[in-house]
Amino acid sequence: MMKDDLKIVIVLLLSVGVSFSQFIVKNSSDDDILYINNKGSVGINQTPGEVRLDVLDPDVSSTMDLMRVQETVSDGVSSVVMPRLILKDEGRFGVGTDSPVSFADFIDMDENSTADLFTVREATPGSPFPILRTRMIVKNDGYIGINTVNPREFLHVEGAILVGNTMNSNEGAIRYSGTDFEGYDGTSWKSLTATGGSSLWSQNGSDIYYNSGFVGVGTSAPTYLLHVHDTDPLSPNNLFTIEETRAGSPFNITFQRMVVKDGGLIGIHDPNTDYRFSVGSALMLKDASAPKYTNNYSGLYSNTGELYAIDGSGNTTLLSPHDRKTGEWIFYSKNIKTGRVVRVDMEQMIRDIEELTGNAYLQEWTE
Repeated sequence: MMKDDLKIVIVLLLSVGVSFSQFIVKNSSDDDILYINNKGSVGINQTPGEVRLDVLDPDVSSTMDLMRVQETVSDGVSSVVMPRLILKDEGRFGVGTDSPVSFADFIDMDENSTADLFTVREATPGSPFPILRTRMIVKNDGYIGINTVNPREFLHVEGAILVGNTMNSNEGAIRYSGTDFEGYDGTSWKSLTATGGSSLWSQNGSDIYYNSGFVGVGTSAPTYLLHVHDTDPLSPNNLFTIEETRAGSPFNITFQRMVVKDGGLIGIHDPNTDYRFSVGSALMLKDASAPKYTNNYSGLYSNTGELYAIDGSGNTTLLSPHDRKTGEWIFYSKNIKTGRVVRVDMEQMIRDIEELTGNAYLQEWTE
C-alpha cells in the first residue's frame, strides 16, 4: 500500500503449465479502476477484452470525457495546447477539436496543411502483399471522392450512381421517376433526357401527354395537332404506321393496322397498298345524313341501313337494291336539279319480261 487513497495489488495467477501476471489499481473505496494484463491490454474500470484499450464509464451521471489527446505547439515565441483527439461522454468523436458538434467531427487546424481530412481504404488481395485501395476520400478543399483519390468536383464518383424517386421538390434535385431522369427547376420536374434538358410533355403515371399546341414531326412549324413532314424527297419510308402485337405460337405476331405510305397511299389492314385508299377487310358505314355535295367529288353513305351513292351534283342512287320500307327489290334514284325521283320495281319488271319472252331470268332461294 503506497497511499491511503490508492493501493496497488499485484496478483499472480497461475494456470497449469502457464504463469501470467495482472496488475490491478484500486481506489480508496477498494474499487478496481485500472487493469493491465500480461498481453499488454489495458482496461479502465473493467477487465480488458480482446482489445488493447477497454474503457468503461460506470457513472451514469458523469459528464467527464472518455478520452482526450492534446499536443503543445509553439511558434518560437509562445506555446499553446491544441486538441488532437477527443471522445465525449455522449459518444461524439472529435479530431482537431475538443467540442465536436456531430458524432464524428474533423477539423484541420493547420491552415497551411495539405493533408486529406478523411480516408476510407480497403486491403484487397495482392501478391506478394495486399493492395490498399481508397474507397472514399475527403480532400482538404472539401472535395469528396468515391473510388477516386483525385476528385475534380465537390462530389466525384468513379462508377455508376443509383438514383431513386422522391416526392420532395427541392430546386436542383435529380430523381428517377421510374420512367425518366428528371431535374427540379424550382417550379416543376423537367425531363433530363429530352432535347435541351427539358420537355414540354407532361406525365400521368406511365403515360405522357401534350395539350398546349401543335406537334411537328419533321417540321419546326406545325400547323395541325399532329403535323408529319417528310423532308427527304427520295425517302421510301412510310409517313405513319399503326401496329399491334397479338399473341401467337411460338412467337407473337405483329400486324400493321394502318399505314400512310410515301406518296400519300393509305392502307387499312393493307400495308402493301398501291391505291390512294384501300381496306383489307370488310367496310361498314354507319347511318348518316347525305354528305354535302360539291363538284368533282362523289361519295357513299348509309341511310336506314341502305347504301347510297351521291355525285357532285347531289344526285343520289340506291346501291343496295331494296326498298327501305317494304324490302322490295327496286332501283331508286333522285335528281337534285329536277327534283324528280325514279323508282323501279325491279322484281315486277323482270317477271313481266319473263312472261313476254318465256325465258326465266329471276331465280330465288333462301340462304
